[in-house]
This record gives sequence, structure tokens and C-alpha cells, in this order.
Amino acid sequence: MRILPRSFPRMFYCIIISFGAVIFIAVIYRGRNAKQDPMRTESVKVLEPQVIAINMSSIIPPFFRFREEYLVAKKYRLATCQIEKVMSTIRGGMFCYLTDSKNFTAHNRKISQEHWGNSFCKRRHIRKDLDKIYKELGQKTTVFAIVRDPFDRLISGYVDKCMKEAFYTKNSCYNCTGNFSCFVRNLHMSLQKRFALEHIKGSFYNDRHFAPQTWYCDFRNHLHDYAIIKYSPGKEDPETAAAIDELFEEAGVPSHERETIGRELPKGPTLHSTRGTGEVLRIREQLLSNEDLLKKVIEIYYHDFVVFDFPFPVLSSE
Repeated sequence: MRILPRSFPRMFYCIIISFGAVIFIAVIYRGRNAKQDPMRTESVKVLEPQVIAINMSSIIPPFFRFREEYLVAKKYRLATCQIEKVMSTIRGGMFCYLTDSKNFTAHNRKISQEHWGNSFCKRRHIRKDLDKIYKELGQKTTVFAIVRDPFDRLISGYVDKCMKEAFYTKNSCYNCTGNFSCFVRNLHMSLQKRFALEHIKGSFYNDRHFAPQTWYCDFRNHLHDYAIIKYSPGKEDPETAAAIDELFEEAGVPSHERETIGRELPKGPTLHSTRGTGEVLRIREQLLSNEDLLKKVIEIYYHDFVVFDFPFPVLSSE
């Protein structure tokens, strides 16, 4: 696995100790960095180590082959794997543009305005199997994935799918209307059953938006084939865009196409963006102040934190 360079301050230090069936996670909050994104420190005021005991049998296993969807730009031998709630909409626009930039531009399409319901490319740039992509484009195909802090991804996804969409989606989010604790418990149970290959009627839509990131992209067999980019949401962080541009340059994408992509990336939130909303702050506060709830979230995303090297969330002192 190649991790593209990113420089972001580490404010959390984790010590993980395993005794038999229990993992103890000691998380130390070091204090606020003035340059740190305030969204990541909202309501977090812990000054001493906090130890959370996690039952290993409750941790959702990694590398289950649950969902695989790829976007390809054939002429550049470039592919990316889509993970829900991690720049999936804007990447769809990017790869549609790269598939046929001349016609895309001639029809006055904008990368930042593309979404699944109005895609200029329909589904002709979408694939479902990485091994078949290698056969189609060759073994030297550049493949990358973008991953996101599991804590931020969960909250963003909940606000988008369980609050914003709840007005027009019947029986959404495991029928836990407005109840985040209910949702987390049912998500954990649903993922356990899915891993055990038990059919759960009506759960796929919810599961696919909240499953661990290690369940996507056939990471089980191809983790080390991927270039991994860590996503930091928000216009103020240019590093994700710079990492994408560096990778596209290596793949041979010409400068004028990269410049178009670079201009479109920061042009504002997509239809599904939730960053900075009052709902996000409220759910964040609820999660960080409830140890049992936070433990359940860590049980769901434990391997995402470990495999992709994200800091564990920290309990609020209040």
C-alpha cells in the first residue's frame, strides 16, 4: 500500500493493549493545536488518558468482500474505488470528465455538478471487478482509493442519510428515526449478520453507506495494490486535491485536464455535503459524551482506525 504524502498534526496518541478477549484502548488528548481544524476538536476537552475496554468478540471483522465499484479512465490506465461518503460524488464527475473531456466540455457540463442521477457518462466508466480492470487496462494500471476518518464519515453519513433524507425515505436507518443510539446499535447488529451471510430484509441501503471502509474495494486481496489518499473534508484543506493531482500527473493526465479538475474540486459542497452543520455538531457532542455509544462505534470501525492509521476518538470531559 502506498500512502501519498499528507502533513496533518497528530493530536491523539493511542496505546492499544490486548489481554485475552478484551482490548484496552488508552487515548491521550494532548491539547488543541491552533492550526488544527476546529471541527475535529469540537467538544473534546479531555486532558488525561482515557481507557476504553473493547470486547474483541464484538469487533466487526475486516476485509469482508461487501461492495466493489470502480471508476476507470481507460486512456490513462487509471482507476479508483468508490467508498460511500468519501468524495464519491465528485470523483464520479472527475472520471466522467476524464473519460470524454471534449464532449463533456462541449455540453457545458461541470465536474462539481455531476451526480449519479444526472451523470453525463451514465455507467460506461463504471466497473465492478478489479481483476477484470487489470485484464482490460493492464497490470500497470494506477489504482487508488480515498479513505476518511471513520468517526467523521459515520457522523456525516448519519446526518445525510438519516436526517436529511429521512423526510422522503421510508423506514430509513433501521427504523431508528431521530435516535442515534438506536441507529448505532442496529448498524452493529446488521453488519454482524451480514458478515455471517445472514439475509436481512431491507438493510442493504443502510449497510452500504455505513459499512467499514475495509469492506470495500476488495482490500482483502488488493490492499497493497492501492495508492491510498487520506481525505480531509472542507475547502480549506488543499492537500487532498494536491495528492490527487500528483497521482494524475504520474498517470499521464495532461496539465489542462488536471487544471480543470483542480478548479472544480473546491467549488463548494455537493448535494450530500454535511460538514459544519448544526446537526453534525450535535451528533458529535452526543457521541463523544457517551462512553457506551463510543465503544460501539469503535467496535464497528476498529479495523478502519488501525488499517488506515486514523486516531481513535476521545471522550469529552463533560
